[in-house]
Amino acid sequence: MKNSFKRLIEKHVLNVSSFGEFRKLLNRIKGITDPKEEKELLSAARSAASESAEDADYSEAFDEVYNDLMSDFGQEESPLPKIPKAPQKKKFVWYKAAAVIVLAIAATWILYPSATGPTETSTSMLVYETRAGQKSTITLSDGSVVRLNSGSRLTYPKVFSGNSREVSLEGEAFFEVIRNERKPFIISTSGVVTEVLGTSFNIRAFPEEDVQVTVATGKVRVAAEEGSGVLLTPSEQAVFDTRLGTLEKKAVELDRYLAWKEGRLRFDDARLSDVITALERWYGTTITLQNKAMGNCLIAAQFQNKNLAEVLKVIQLSMVDFQYEFRENGGEISVAIDGNEGCPQ
Repeated sequence: MKNSFKRLIEKHVLNVSSFGEFRKLLNRIKGITDPKEEKELLSAARSAASESAEDADYSEAFDEVYNDLMSDFGQEESPLPKIPKAPQKKKFVWYKAAAVIVLAIAATWILYPSATGPTETSTSMLVYETRAGQKSTITLSDGSVVRLNSGSRLTYPKVFSGNSREVSLEGEAFFEVIRNERKPFIISTSGVVTEVLGTSFNIRAFPEEDVQVTVATGKVRVAAEEGSGVLLTPSEQAVFDTRLGTLEKKAVELDRYLAWKEGRLRFDDARLSDVITALERWYGTTITLQNKAMGNCLIAAQFQNKNLAEVLKVIQLSMVDFQYEFRENGGEISVAIDGNEGCPQ
């Protein structure tokens, strides 16, 4: 029971629980009738925290949150997982409600410390990685700020030294670079090198996709590792074809490529297969398209502060024949999409 309970906590942290896991977690707590069983579940929560914590501070934080919540709900403060003796029925309900809140808050703080700080390598390089469904903001040693999108990885030195500031990116990030004419800022991605002195721009470089560099302010030089480069100004984009090795420069609408950093999903006549890939990264959920022919259907929509079910409902209304189903298998939540090709006209 403890292992399955810990898995539910982990899925909640990854934002999948909103589509099934959290309900299962809630039902698990609500279904408790034996104080001994509740003690076991709370013990499992603390066990999951202590195993993932890097030091004792995380365990102490868990206890502090727990005791604060117990006090808020009129319970006597006591170290977790002590259970009140002979609890009244009404008090027991509040106790279970508090336990759910403890799990939701403490798990976010404790289970994934890497989400709030980088991993340091033996060469004084730092690696910051976001999982599917997560986004992070990183401040570099020179004061430059990097907003890292879901499913991305940034590698950078603890302190910039030498005549340049060099980092590498896999995934997507928006950079706001502090100007330093004596030390250019250089980003290496899949076959592309981007160089600036001080400006703001977006780089999208996911595996098996073309690389896009989109400039918001200032000037950016983009070059293929083998070949000539282009100079970009605001509202211009360079696209590197990873298969052909070609670099193209064009004018673009900025919001189309920067909406993600404002918490918005935007699709402008995007293929359904590409939309699904974006939703998997955004929500941290596996989505399977049963009828592959549907993948060529074009979707035009924008979403903000919507859960995955709401997004799929909107897409469903725009398609001729589109069904989706949330499925659970071994604690994992996934979505299956099916239907006839039925592309919107």
